[in-house]
Amino acid sequence: MQKIFVLPAPMDVLFCWSQLGDADDLKSRFSEATNTDTRFLKALQALRGWANSSDRGVYHPLYAQYVTYVADPVEVRKRLEQLSIRPGFGARSEKAKELLAAWEPFPGSASSGQSQGDLDETAEN
Repeated sequence: MQKIFVLPAPMDVLFCWSQLGDADDLKSRFSEATNTDTRFLKALQALRGWANSSDRGVYHPLYAQYVTYVADPVEVRKRLEQLSIRPGFGARSEKAKELLAAWEPFPGSASSGQSQGDLDETAEN
């Protein structure tokens, strides 16, 4: 899994794995590969996409929608929030803050931690 994170387009590989392979195996391996805080932050950095808009220019969002392929986005966001305020965590705390700032919630979601399942339930009610 660590080799995937350093590829030029790691999400391409992860999407293929999820679509054509065993999605549960992917999530399990991602969990194992991100068992330390440093690996977790590096993995999320690798999951960032890119976007361009007239008001922001080029930026690199971390889409909650993409995170769902490898982990529970609500849990990922909670872990990032905890890491961002951890005393004595230094540069890793700053990296967690950067990833939180880059977090893009599900389209149409008012809550940045809301999952697609939550959105589906809301739409049904």
